[in-house]
Amino acid sequence: MGLGHAVVQRFRENGMFVQTCSRTGNTPTGVTKADVSWKQDVDYLVNGVMKHWHRIDVLVCNAAVYGPVAPLEDTDWYKWVEAVNINLMGTVLPCRAVLPIMKRQGYGKIITLSGGGVRPQPNCTAYNASKAAVVRFTECLASDLAGTGIDINAVAPGTLDTRMRLRSALPDDPQAAMQKAVALIAWLASSQSDGISGRLFSAVWDDWEHLGELSGDDYRMRRAVPA
Repeated sequence: MGLGHAVVQRFRENGMFVQTCSRTGNTPTGVTKADVSWKQDVDYLVNGVMKHWHRIDVLVCNAAVYGPVAPLEDTDWYKWVEAVNINLMGTVLPCRAVLPIMKRQGYGKIITLSGGGVRPQPNCTAYNASKAAVVRFTECLASDLAGTGIDINAVAPGTLDTRMRLRSALPDDPQAAMQKAVALIAWLASSQSDGISGRLFSAVWDDWEHLGELSGDDYRMRRAVPA
């Protein structure tokens, strides 16, 4: 649904073979029922892809929930932990599963979704904390994967007109906002972005289509540190 559905459409238009999954299975035919926050479901999904296509070139980690929207002391603890598991483990586990495959291929593209890891939203501590963790996980894994031919980057898609949107005001042109996010993800999945890794790109703010030479700190989760 939402961004995931739009990305699938773009990938297929670009001639890619795409496997999708859903926790509920209440989606169109051809979607595998799998909860990516559970290792056994991820292994089942990846094994199925390898059996059918024998390789995995791109992984998009798009699964996410807001979790409880309330002051921390008033949240349902089970729902809080569940949101962190889906948003963080639902990114880490698929990455862990595809890395041996991509390393054997000597090539791969991983795109994670940062959402509230860039700009926190009130009363969404589980969502914001887990998405910030996704950004730092992306940077750390990129460092570990240097020289393997595998690039991993995070995307902040901005406010989109999807089922998951909270009270944020919609952009002036919601369709254009969705197209920007999809275009950024498609670019990161393509050979045009080869060698760019460990970065956080905003579909709203960043002129990613006209990147110059990147410095070590460009497009990263960063803070001032003592010299």
